[in-house]
Amino acid sequence: MSSEAAPRTLRAAVGSGLIRAAAWGGVFGAVETAARLAYYTWLLEEGRLTVPPTGLADAVTCVVLSACTMAVVGLALGVVGLLVGSPILALVVRSRDAAWRARFAPIVAVVGGMLFLQLYWYSRFFVDFAYSEPWNSPKRLGLGLGLAVVGGIVGMFVAARASRSEAARPRAALGALIVLVIASAALSWREDRKDDVAAKQGADHNVVLFIVDTLRADHLACYGYPRPTSPRIDALARDGVVFERAIAQAPYTWTSFGSIFTGKYPRAHGLLKMDATQRFDPKRNVTIQQVLDASGYRTGAFMTGMISNASGLLDGFATYFESTVGRDPVRRASVWSYWRSELVAHALWNKLRRAIDPAIVSNEAIAWLDDHAHEPFFLVVHLFSTHTPYDPPREFDVFETPGASDLDRFTTDHARAIEMGQWKPTDGDKARITDLYDGGVLFADAQIGSVVDELTRLGVLDDTAIVITADHGEAFGENGPFWEHDWMFNTNQHVPLVVRLPNKLGAGTRVPVPVESVDIAPTIVDLLRLPPMTEIHGESLMPWANGQRPKTDDFAHCENNYYESIQNTEWKLVRPRLPDPNDPPRLYHLASDPGERRNVARTKPDALASMTAALDQWVKSLPEWSVRKDGTANADVAELASQLGYVGDRPHEGSNVVDEAAPEDPEKKSQ
Repeated sequence: MSSEAAPRTLRAAVGSGLIRAAAWGGVFGAVETAARLAYYTWLLEEGRLTVPPTGLADAVTCVVLSACTMAVVGLALGVVGLLVGSPILALVVRSRDAAWRARFAPIVAVVGGMLFLQLYWYSRFFVDFAYSEPWNSPKRLGLGLGLAVVGGIVGMFVAARASRSEAARPRAALGALIVLVIASAALSWREDRKDDVAAKQGADHNVVLFIVDTLRADHLACYGYPRPTSPRIDALARDGVVFERAIAQAPYTWTSFGSIFTGKYPRAHGLLKMDATQRFDPKRNVTIQQVLDASGYRTGAFMTGMISNASGLLDGFATYFESTVGRDPVRRASVWSYWRSELVAHALWNKLRRAIDPAIVSNEAIAWLDDHAHEPFFLVVHLFSTHTPYDPPREFDVFETPGASDLDRFTTDHARAIEMGQWKPTDGDKARITDLYDGGVLFADAQIGSVVDELTRLGVLDDTAIVITADHGEAFGENGPFWEHDWMFNTNQHVPLVVRLPNKLGAGTRVPVPVESVDIAPTIVDLLRLPPMTEIHGESLMPWANGQRPKTDDFAHCENNYYESIQNTEWKLVRPRLPDPNDPPRLYHLASDPGERRNVARTKPDALASMTAALDQWVKSLPEWSVRKDGTANADVAELASQLGYVGDRPHEGSNVVDEAAPEDPEKKSQ
């Protein structure tokens, strides 16, 4: 071969290898989406309504766009194979020339790489990865190496088959790619046009609702905490209304979110349990996002943790983002937007983005605001840095208690070990756990501040109501071996509720009586002067900003899988849902025993009778407790529930409460 022909041959080989790599990527993308469409069609037939209706035209659109998207990924992998794999092949296979390596290496990279991505993603359903394990744990690295070897072997086999025919030319693949690009451009324009809907004009205000998962009210300075964990929230509190006794309707996430979004108690909205076979039914419940979406507001939800589209809780949001599951922001107007988020390469890319950017949820919310700030909008931002694992970014891990241990993070596994009696933390450990948690509070506060700063920059802060709350609190062993949440103590039930209204209406107001999470939705509707939501239990809190006292009763209610409770400013009653002689009702005098350590049910019979009657009346007003199973378990949700500690037996929560008895109590004397 002449010296001039060799470079031409090598260039042709490089072009051939990269074009084939892109073509293989397109094939992977088309097959992946077509397979998912078929699988989810079956799920729809099974009654799992977690995917958008996809007709034939939309299905073809999604397959074509997936092919084009993954063709780009395939091209990128081909370049990596050319730059990295070709030199390695030169060392291993010395008898082959550079042109052969240029054709061979990109195909190995794209086939092996995409197969590895698929195997690594789906193997998580079969390999017991603990949520608390970092990416570089031996288990993760070992599995990744094994799957990489499998992908590499298959890639080499495919590349060898493709390289046998020197006459093979990439012209057909190149032509197909050109047609694919043109079709994708047209179909992308079609998908973007679907979202081109005018928003309501002339609306008075916008709303941003921050829900900080697992945030205790008593760890914010505006609620009396001595540490400076919440400077941005404190500033909003000074300009707004602080509800000092806000009570969540459930001490775990799904059920509490259901009450926040609907204004209904758990038994009424039906999402009673953290279970992958359960799904919130948006057809039986009207949510605040559905009301605002129908009223012409732009609605967006940017979520972390257990709140996923599969739960049904995000129905009504025109845009949603699921960080933990690993999804692109999804626009419901575009079917392709949903199916793109399901591509494994996109999911892993978003997982990587989350690892690189701990503030990805607030940053995505800010990007959404930039697009919609001058339209009426309702934005929900769900932050997660106060949930286990407690491992705040280094710049927020700033609190140091003298004598604290050197624990670097606190995980769900740690909490479960304490509850099961397998680990007894020292005072130094407890101090360090609190330090880590407070670092998470500071990080959440900073993310809230970044969104508020963007509202200010965009000139819409004074037209926007900002609501800050939590789905539940957290236990730090105050009442026995109870850590994390799910419990019926006020460490779990008492949540912050700070409302900064447009133009600082009601600034400086502090409300001392109990209010509830179910009050949030009707408050937003009242603020926006929309027709009241019907068949709800919450009441608008707007009159408090005008110095009024609107609540007709000061009771607040909460329930979990086993217990139901009622409280007011003085008393709190907790009892099993089903009578149990070994688990009697617990009555706490909150005024003298805010830590709920002494059961005074025997010594205060009048108070017990009064609170029991009130709780009975509440229970009779609601549907019977009935946990509905809605189809097969969603794999992503089941995995998250296990990782976040919502699966498994928990200790008996009344076992560490002192049961006070009157001196003349004969039962007490006989002991």
